Order: sequence, then C-alpha cells, then structure tokens
Amino acid sequence: MCIRDRRRVHGQQLIERLRIRKARQTAICPIRQDLHDQLFDELIRQVTINSPERGELLLRIRDQVRTTIEAYRTLYEGSVVYGNKKHVKSEEGMQAVSYTHLT
Repeated sequence: MCIRDRRRVHGQQLIERLRIRKARQTAICPIRQDLHDQLFDELIRQVTINSPERGELLLRIRDQVRTTIEAYRTLYEGSVVYGNKKHVKSEEGMQAVSYTHLT
C-alpha cells in the first residue's frame, strides 16, 4: 500500500471515529480535540523514531498549541462570565425603569 493510500485510509478512520464518538462539526469540541491529540501524539512518536530532533521540535509545537488553546479557552470563559454579569445588570436596570414608570 503506497503512502497516499495509507493517508486516505487513516483519514477515513479518523472521520469514522469522529462520527462514532459523535464529535461536533463546529465550535469547540472536546471529543474532536481528544482524537486530534491522539493522532498528533502518534505522529510525534513515529517521527521521533526516525529523527529525535524533529520529534522534540514537534513536542514543542504541540505544547505551544496546547498553551495557546488553553489561553483562548480562558479568555472565552472570562468573556462569557462578563457578558452574563452585564446582561443581569441591564435586566435589573430595565426592571427599575419599568417600576418607576408604573408608579
């Protein structure tokens, strides 16, 4: 089996695993992230066997990507909390205005 055929088979296997585990197509999906992490770890393992230097470089890239994703996740969660607080505050303000107009 040539490299192109193996790549196609592996791609189909990934798609099938995503389908079986019911990974979301869009947005943040922990299932999709987990499968991609497994795939990337296996790729790093295989590259490291042939070239330890390249394997170490891929490990650094993987760690940097994980750090970046975690930073984005933290920013996202913080913005959701901030948005919810602002929404509650505006609702309270609207109720106060409505109450003032009724009296």
